[in-house]
Amino acid sequence: MEKDIKWKDYLKDPFRYADFINAFGFDGEQIVSAADITFCDTANTDGTSRDLCGDISLGFQSVIIGVENQENMDYSYPVREMGYTYKTYDDQVKVIKAFNRNNPQALDDREYLYKFKRTDKLIPTITYLLYAGEDDWDGPTKLSDMLDIDGLPEKLRKALQDYEVQLIDIHKLTEEDINKLKTDLQYVFDLIRVSKDAKKFQEVVQNNPEYYDRMPEDAYNLISAYTSFGKVLKIEIVEGEVKMCKAIDDLIEQKLEEGKMEGAQEMRTAITNTLSLLGKISENLQATINNQTSFSVLIKWLQIATRAESIEQFEKNIV
Repeated sequence: MEKDIKWKDYLKDPFRYADFINAFGFDGEQIVSAADITFCDTANTDGTSRDLCGDISLGFQSVIIGVENQENMDYSYPVREMGYTYKTYDDQVKVIKAFNRNNPQALDDREYLYKFKRTDKLIPTITYLLYAGEDDWDGPTKLSDMLDIDGLPEKLRKALQDYEVQLIDIHKLTEEDINKLKTDLQYVFDLIRVSKDAKKFQEVVQNNPEYYDRMPEDAYNLISAYTSFGKVLKIEIVEGEVKMCKAIDDLIEQKLEEGKMEGAQEMRTAITNTLSLLGKISENLQATINNQTSFSVLIKWLQIATRAESIEQFEKNIV
């Protein structure tokens, strides 16, 4: 819930929202501007609410575009989103019917009963699922993924109405995707995208020091929910901007140390697996490998193991 609130606070900026739509809706073309966006009331008449919703003006055409922020896996999500879509259309129908009810002279005999004219039209609605969870999204991306249709005759399958989810998994975005963003969404999405990889995390921060030392406070609040930013010290906020030079340096060091700790175990496993191809590993040698904590030493040992012709040669070369 906390991350959900931070996403709403961050994305409910017309410049960022327009950037999001241009990047993921128009493949990077600059079609929508901040002036084209009017944020909608996200509360539905049935008591449910959406995360974000904007009425987008495209000249003579309008479209309602929503964004649902998802942190945890929801294996029923397509049905949930269908409910949001239905309510968006149903609320429009109710408004049109109320208008027509007060203007009955404009209705013909066939339109009078349901108070909806043949020429009445609804504003189309599109929803993007913005997923930033730690695990890969393995949930359904369309309604048919949830349906038990293995034994359904093919002719009846053709009659089924499907519903497809527009999934944006931040951790699976490519550099090409990131470069389609033109506001600070580019930096925020990029850092969240690589937040689980210490080396890439370091590269992103070091390649964009101007932004990460003067990031807007709402951007910092969001990023801190996905990294260790919220735990670092010496954060200075001046006029809504976060000064993070020292904090960033400390965080990079922390992330690298975390990566080394995880990588050290992987190195020890790789050395053991490599040596096992040469013969049986003694308990003493296995203990020596297991007790080694230096990441640089383990890298060297793995290189020696891949070149060794015997376990004895490996033991001799690591002394």
